[in-house]
Amino acid sequence: MKYLCLLFFICYTKCTAQFVISGNIFDSKDSTGLPGVVVNFTGQSKFTVTNDKGFFSKKMKGNPKKIIVKSMNYETIDLNLNEIKADTTLTIFLNYKQQELTEIIISANSIEENLSNPVSGLTKISANTIKKLPSLGGEKDLMKVLMLLPGTKSISEGSAGMYVRGGSPDQNLVLLNNAPIYTSNQFFGLLSTFNTDAIKSVELYKGGIPAKYGGRISSVLAVQSLTSKMDKFDINGNLGLISAKFQVDIPIIKNKAGLLFSTRRNYFDLLKNRIPTPQLKNGIPNYHFEDYNLDFTYKINIHNELKIFSYANKDFWNASKDERFVGGQNILYKQTLENKILGLNFNSLLRTKFHYFLSINTSAYGYKVANGIEDTFRSEINNFKTGVIDNTIVNHLNWYQSDLLTVIAGIRYSNQKIIPHLLDYRALNQEISIKRVQKPTNELSFYNDYEWRISPKIKSVLGYRITNLKNDTSLFLIEPRFSLNYKINNKQALKFGYQTINQWFHLISNPGLGPIEDIWVASNRKILPQKGRQTTISYEKILHINRNDYILKYDIYYKDFKNIIAYKDGFSSSDFAIYSNQATDNWEDFVTQGKGKSYGLECLLEKKQGKLNGWIGYTLSWTRHQFDELNNGKWFYARYDRRHDISIVLMYSLSSKWAFSANWIYGTGQATTIPIQIISTPLFKINADKFDSRGFSPTFVNSDRNAYRMKAIHRLDFGVQRNVKHRWGEGIWDLSIYNVYNRKNPLYYYLGYNQPKNSYSIYSVSVFPIIGSVSYNFRPFWR
Repeated sequence: MKYLCLLFFICYTKCTAQFVISGNIFDSKDSTGLPGVVVNFTGQSKFTVTNDKGFFSKKMKGNPKKIIVKSMNYETIDLNLNEIKADTTLTIFLNYKQQELTEIIISANSIEENLSNPVSGLTKISANTIKKLPSLGGEKDLMKVLMLLPGTKSISEGSAGMYVRGGSPDQNLVLLNNAPIYTSNQFFGLLSTFNTDAIKSVELYKGGIPAKYGGRISSVLAVQSLTSKMDKFDINGNLGLISAKFQVDIPIIKNKAGLLFSTRRNYFDLLKNRIPTPQLKNGIPNYHFEDYNLDFTYKINIHNELKIFSYANKDFWNASKDERFVGGQNILYKQTLENKILGLNFNSLLRTKFHYFLSINTSAYGYKVANGIEDTFRSEINNFKTGVIDNTIVNHLNWYQSDLLTVIAGIRYSNQKIIPHLLDYRALNQEISIKRVQKPTNELSFYNDYEWRISPKIKSVLGYRITNLKNDTSLFLIEPRFSLNYKINNKQALKFGYQTINQWFHLISNPGLGPIEDIWVASNRKILPQKGRQTTISYEKILHINRNDYILKYDIYYKDFKNIIAYKDGFSSSDFAIYSNQATDNWEDFVTQGKGKSYGLECLLEKKQGKLNGWIGYTLSWTRHQFDELNNGKWFYARYDRRHDISIVLMYSLSSKWAFSANWIYGTGQATTIPIQIISTPLFKINADKFDSRGFSPTFVNSDRNAYRMKAIHRLDFGVQRNVKHRWGEGIWDLSIYNVYNRKNPLYYYLGYNQPKNSYSIYSVSVFPIIGSVSYNFRPFWR
C-alpha cells in the first residue's frame, strides 16, 4: 500500500510540476529596459508587470501556451510557449509605436499596475505631459505640473516651491539620477531647476516611501534624465520669450555608446546690454539663469550599463546702481545661486534574478550675496556665503526570488560638509570676518524592503532603514516602513501605509518676503533631527464609462512632525547676511524647534487614454504648528495651510496637427498675520520737555500668528500647440495664456496709510496679470 501511495505522490508532483518564466523586456531601438509592461499568460488567467528595469518573473503550474506582451507606447506581441516545461528566461524587444501629437498620459505604467501596486502615494509623470500643458512665459515647468495634483501645492502665485501634505520645501528629497539637489527652483523661485527637454521620467512619493530613500520627512521626487538614443545624430531646440533651449544627441558607438547634451539660458541680460544709453541701462537690474545636463551612456552588454552624468545651474541677479558719475552713490546688490552635480551610475542584471545598482555622486549647493554702499566718504560692503557639499555612494541590490517575493537591500554612505554662513564685512577702516563651518556629517544607512505577494489579493511591502549619524554628536535612527494592498476585485483595491522618517538637515528660510537666502544647517547637540510619521488609507477603483477607463482615488492621511525648525520672532536671514554689533556665528541662537500635524483627504479622477484626457483633483487639509517660543506657545496654522485645493486639467487632441490644453485651479487663501489694533501715543518734544498733542506715533498690535486669511486664489490657463512640417525638419508652435481672466491673486499684504481717510488700511499686492507667451520647438531631419 505504501508503494502505491508513493507512486501516486510522484505522479501528482510530475503532473503539477511548477517552473518559473522570467525575462527582460527592452526597447528595440536603444535596448533600454522597459518598466510597466504587462505580460499576460493565456490559459492560466495570470499576468505580471515588469519592474523599473524591465524585468519580470512568474511561477507557472503547467504550460501557459503563449504570452501577450503589452505596453502603452509599444506594439503588442504574442509569443508561443508550447515547448516550455522548465525554468526559462526570455529576452524580448518591443518596437516603439508612433503616437499622434497629443496622445498624452500622466503615467507610463498600465492601469493594472497602478491597482496592484501596494504603494498608495506614488505618482508618475511623463515628460510628454509636462510639455503639453500651458506655461508661464513659454517655459514648461515640472514643479508647476506636480502642483496640479492633489496633496501638492505652492505657497503663492507663480512660486515653484512645493509643499507636500503639510510639509515644507526642505522636507522634500529631490534627486536627479539618484544625486540630491539642495535647491529646486530658480528665476526668483518662479521656475524649477529641471529642464523638461532633459527629463526621461519622474516619480513623486507622497506616502509609502521605500526604505531606499531617507533624510526627508515629507516626500521624494526622483527624476531621471534623458539618455542618448545611440542610433543617430539628432538636435532639437526651443525658442521662447524668456529663454532658449538646445539639445544634441551624439552617438559615439552606434547602439552602444552615446552622449546627450542639453542646455537652456534666458536672454534678459543680453537684451539689457543692447540698451545704448548708459544712464538708462544703469537703472535696470541685470539677471540671467542658465543650466546644462551632460549624459554619457555606455552599454557594456545587454545586461550591464554605465552612465556618467553632470548637471549645473546658475542664477545671477545684479541690482547694483552706480550713480557716482553724477555725484551719487554706488549701491551694490549681487546675488548668485548655484547647483553642481557629477555622478556615475552602474546597472547590472545578474543571473536574471538579481539587479545590482551602484551610484557614486557629488552634489554642491552655493549661495552668495554682496550688498552695501560706496561713495567718497563712506563704504560698507557685506559679502555673505553659504553652501553644502554632499559626497554619496550607494550599493543597491534587488533579488527577484520569485513572483511572490522580491528582496531589496542596500547600503548608503554620505559625507556632507555644510557652511551655514561666511560673512566678510568691509568698511573704510574696518574689516571683519565671521565664519561658521559645521563639522562634516557622516551618514551610514542600511535599508531593506520585502515585497511579498501574500495571496492573489494581498500584496505587501515591509521595510526598515537604520542610520548612524556622526558630527559633533552621534545618533542611531531606526525607521520602519509598511505598505499593504488588498485587491478587492479586478476593479477595486484598498491600500494602507505607514512610515517613519528622520531628517537631520534643515533649511532656514526668510519668514516673509525678501531675498531667497536659503541656509542649510545640520542637526547637532543643540538642534535635534526632525521626525515625521505618516499613516495613509487609500481606495482606488477603475471606472469603465462609454468604452473609456477612468481611475478614481481617495487618500486619507495623517502626519505628525517633531523638531521642525523656524526663525524666532524678530530674526531673519538678514542677521546672517548683514553685519551688526550683534552679529554671531551661532545660528542656533536665531532658531527654535517645535511640532506640527497635518491631515486631510485627497481625491483624484483621472483619464489616461484617448483624445481627451486629464484629471480632476481635490484636497481638503489642515496643517498646524506649535512652538514654545512662538505665538505664546499656542497652536497656529502654517502659512501654507490650505483648506480647499481644486485643480482641473484637460488635454485634447483635435488632430495630428492641433492640440489644446487648459487647467483651472482654486485654493483657499494663505494664512497670514495682520495688525488688529493701533495704539496712538503722543509724540514727546524733547526741547519743550512735554508731549505734543498735535502729533501721534502709532503702535501696531498684531493678531495671533497666521490667524487671518488672504483672498482665495483661482486662475485659468490655456494652451494651443500646432505641429508643422518643413523640408528641413519638424516643429511645434506653442501658445500659452497664463491667467486668462486676469484674476488679481494676492502675493502678499501690507499695511499702508490712507491719506484722504486719515487712517491705516491693509492692501494686497498682485504681480501676475494675464500673460501671453509663444515658443517654437524645432527638430531638423538628419540623414
